[in-house]
Amino acid sequence: MFEIEIISLLNKYKKSETDFDKNKFKNSIKRLIYENSGEFDKFVNSSQLDNDTVIFLKGLERIGEDENTDKSKNNISNNEIESDLEKIKQVYNIWRNNFVNNSRVANEKCESVLVEMIEFYAPNRFYLLKRVLEIEDDNDFESFKNMLSNYIRRYYALKITKYFESDNFNSLGFFAKRKKKNELLDVIEKIGKYEFDEKKILEVLE
Repeated sequence: MFEIEIISLLNKYKKSETDFDKNKFKNSIKRLIYENSGEFDKFVNSSQLDNDTVIFLKGLERIGEDENTDKSKNNISNNEIESDLEKIKQVYNIWRNNFVNNSRVANEKCESVLVEMIEFYAPNRFYLLKRVLEIEDDNDFESFKNMLSNYIRRYYALKITKYFESDNFNSLGFFAKRKKKNELLDVIEKIGKYEFDEKKILEVLE
């Protein structure tokens, strides 16, 4: 049963035409391997897979182990991640329809769906947005990613500006305030370069 499932998923992955669908099947393969580690070892050792496929599957096994270790700490399941990626795909489809229908110029609807998505995922599941930024697809998707990057940068810039104006910052002592200001300026510089270290950003905003 395991062999049939993994071969079926591999074939679907190889036939996928978009990175969203490829990512979906990769996640399914990762979950299947993680849940059936013993059968996976037997399958790899006994099947006549080509070397590239073995390397691909072994890589997914390692990634799956790492991800599940992290998720066990945060109580996040693979199903939840796949569900979120499907929701993000729906956001992209809405964005793209408006983008294409407006002569490939972003309009207010493009902006609103992006802002809503960022505000929903950035506080606790920013890794999903980073995963989207790593996907490579057609020119429309590249335009989507460019706009997403700019609006993520704007999102955090506004957060930092509000923190500078907050009582939490203003109530700090002289040396603590100077230290915090330097940390914030360092984060601002990285954000300006589209380097989004969400852990560091959240730390300096505490």
